[in-house]
Amino acid sequence: MIRLGSGTRIWQLIVAASALSALQPIALRAQRATEAIDAKVRADCRLATQALSEGHPAPKWDWAMGAIVRCEQTGGPTLAELWLSTTIDSTALAQLVRSSRRLADGRLFEVLLAVAADGEAGWARRTSAMRVLASFVWPELQISDANLRALPDSINPIGHVDHPAQIAGAVPLPADANARVRALLLSLASDDPDPAIRHAAAFTERNLRPRF
Repeated sequence: MIRLGSGTRIWQLIVAASALSALQPIALRAQRATEAIDAKVRADCRLATQALSEGHPAPKWDWAMGAIVRCEQTGGPTLAELWLSTTIDSTALAQLVRSSRRLADGRLFEVLLAVAADGEAGWARRTSAMRVLASFVWPELQISDANLRALPDSINPIGHVDHPAQIAGAVPLPADANARVRALLLSLASDDPDPAIRHAAAFTERNLRPRF
């Protein structure tokens, strides 16, 4: 089972955000085969959530990471739980970044902000959270792990994708999402005690400015 770090306040935010999903017009959810209305998608989402929550080994984990991005109802909280895990390794973290980028969900957004700001979360998790937040602000921009290391920008140019495969979660990103991401990045770039985090935050904020 996944062991979570301290996240009581974060999960209170998730519960509050979940209540907003009931306000979304049903017509907006019916534009594709969604978890809310499609039995097959719903069954896959249930299996994916179970596999990820129980920490199954590959290939079930790999399948679940791919399936969960189609789960607009349960995908956000499931991925958020993984971001709070204290046992996730570097390979799983890379998968988590890829899947999280594809699901723009308000519940996941709140957890990503908290992880990026958490001085005890470690460089890898904090900068990975920044990269996903950057994708929520600018889906075509693909900031990599290498981009956020203290290297000349010319060595690792930022990647771009023409048609990002990103869906909206049942709880939308807040209206002030971009402003909150920028405020966090500016704060980290200025005040974080870790110089590597300051560099990563400054780099991310600088490259997102056209969207702020």
